[in-house]
Amino acid sequence: MGLKEKIQIFDVIKYEGPSDVFAWKFPGEDFNTHSKLIVNESQEAILFRNGQALDAFTAGRYVLTLDNIPLLSKMQNLFNKGQETQFTSQVYYVNKTIPLNLKWGTDSPIQVYDPFAETIVNVRANGRFGVQVEDSRKMLIKLVGTMETFDQQTMRDYFIGLMMAQIKSEIGRYITEKQISVLQISMYLAELSETLKRAMTEGFLEYGIRLDNCYVNSVNVPSEDLAKIKAAQDEAKARKVQGYTYQEEKQFDVLANAAKNTGTAGAMMGMGLGLGMGAGIGVPFGSAMGGIAQNAFRPQTPQAPQTPPAAPTQGAGVTCPGCGNTVPASFKFCPTCGHAVEQVTKAANSFCPNCGNPVPAGSRFCPGCGNPIG
Repeated sequence: MGLKEKIQIFDVIKYEGPSDVFAWKFPGEDFNTHSKLIVNESQEAILFRNGQALDAFTAGRYVLTLDNIPLLSKMQNLFNKGQETQFTSQVYYVNKTIPLNLKWGTDSPIQVYDPFAETIVNVRANGRFGVQVEDSRKMLIKLVGTMETFDQQTMRDYFIGLMMAQIKSEIGRYITEKQISVLQISMYLAELSETLKRAMTEGFLEYGIRLDNCYVNSVNVPSEDLAKIKAAQDEAKARKVQGYTYQEEKQFDVLANAAKNTGTAGAMMGMGLGLGMGAGIGVPFGSAMGGIAQNAFRPQTPQAPQTPPAAPTQGAGVTCPGCGNTVPASFKFCPTCGHAVEQVTKAANSFCPNCGNPVPAGSRFCPGCGNPIG
């Protein structure tokens, strides 16, 4: 039996793979120029040779003549035009439909900052996405390779790593930019879905795949974090009512702990806390605390003993009718015995007719303006 008798020539090439695959390789590789190629609607057939994607066929029925396989003919040097010519090739069918049942879910919790609760919480998300083959050649070369089938599960496994990295990043960024609580995220799922689609579209196109849609079904908070969020929100509301922020509360805790320490710094911090609580009335709490902290830790420079102020010198005045001591002219009461001296002062003094200032008795000129006193 000759070699040619062992080779099976396929006269009809048609799709016989499952319905949920993106790419399927026809099991035979030996054909001739009378073989018939059948391509169904929403499919595309690509002929491969030596790992290169050559001639492509959209939906329809074809006889593989040398005219409609020019790239393959050139590579294999098929010159027997008009005659039956045998050739070898791999035929891949690519389904270009849009499956909508590709599910995704975060493999680990996403740590996000809740701006309302002012705390970090863990969330999980899940949803689904649909794709369509945009470039059959690029998809076969970059994704399928030598695999005989490339189904939905393989597609999901291939892209899930890329998707998870971007989904986690985008959800955290979205919550931060929108300044919403994770407990409110269910109200924004449609907008969040569009945000994720835009972020991941380019990554899929690099492999000839168009991301047709990407839906976020839910963003869930673990039960242990729900109580944490609610408690943090209650604390945040209380701080707003009292007029200080989370950072200022933490600063207060630091100052309180420092005040418990022994030594000059601790004692001064204790005094500062007491003063700061009073100073906080009518002024921002943070400013009062900042001033206390600055004064508490500022190096103290020794100061020289202060000399008590000297007693006021007794100048020209009047005699106190109670004790006989001299009382300055501006005093209304005697600093020694408390006797009223106003009438005595008025009698002893005259007033300048020019400026109205009092003029001590016996003065010839006004000590205020220099006007002569007659």
